[in-house]
Amino acid sequence: EKFAAVTALPYEKQAMRFLDAFWDDGLQEEAENVWTQVQAISQVDSKGGEGTDVDEFEAHKFLEALGETLTILELRERLRKIDLDNNNRMSMAEYLLFRYEKSVHDLVTRESSGRKKELEKAAALVDEAQTALDELHAREEEQKKAEEAARQKEAEQKAAEDAARKAEEDAHAKEAVAKQEEESLRQKENAARAAQEDVQKTLDELKAQEQAYNDKITQLEQASTEGNVVQRGRAANELQQLKSEDPLPLQRAKISQEASVRKAKKATAEAEKQTGVAKQASDEAEQGRVEAQARTKDAEEATALAQEAVAQCEE
Repeated sequence: EKFAAVTALPYEKQAMRFLDAFWDDGLQEEAENVWTQVQAISQVDSKGGEGTDVDEFEAHKFLEALGETLTILELRERLRKIDLDNNNRMSMAEYLLFRYEKSVHDLVTRESSGRKKELEKAAALVDEAQTALDELHAREEEQKKAEEAARQKEAEQKAAEDAARKAEEDAHAKEAVAKQEEESLRQKENAARAAQEDVQKTLDELKAQEQAYNDKITQLEQASTEGNVVQRGRAANELQQLKSEDPLPLQRAKISQEASVRKAKKATAEAEKQTGVAKQASDEAEQGRVEAQARTKDAEEATALAQEAVAQCEE
């Protein structure tokens, strides 16, 4: 019953009772370690410092916190030895008795050493130190989280920068293809225009020949009615010879050449249209490349800021 009363106390009071009972047995040198153990068991217990004992899972975490990593079988064997009241739970008093090889009988029968105030003061100092340590750990954890967040942000910005750079490279390639296509179509347009000019020149020559033929007939018809007999006769003979020539080849050539001119004009117009479409695509590709470059620059600046944030976290 006396031991049950001790194990029913909060962890800190169990430890104080233990130290009070065994202070003169060398435990004064272990006081700081005992308070560390009290803090450790309080942290694994959902009730915190108000708890009295822990289950197997919490005991495992407690022992790990003290650097006593055990397998499940080792843990259960250890708990079997520690669990003095056989309730399948571990109290602070049970652990301390096992750890420092002290007896339950001495714990419950020894008179108080009269050091209660001294122990309470020591406990308070340890609590203060532990609070300061917890605050330091909390700040370190916050700093760690801030650094992790900054690194995550840096990684995201770097990925965004890589994506922007890839998009810029794609835009460059697209622009190059568009400009190459534009240049190819422009060359075709120039070739079509040159062909049109050639057939137009040939047509103009045929028309000139036809006009010269018609002008010559008009001239001879007029000459055959003017001047003396000899002059009129000469003009009439020449007119007759000229009219006896077949004009159909010239006319057919002119008609065929006119058709060629129309075809060449149509080909030139189509080439101009295709070049215009290619020029628009080239302009759009160029604009896309400019916008991609701007996005890359923005991404580079964002990455630089993220890197600065990481550097500040590391300082």
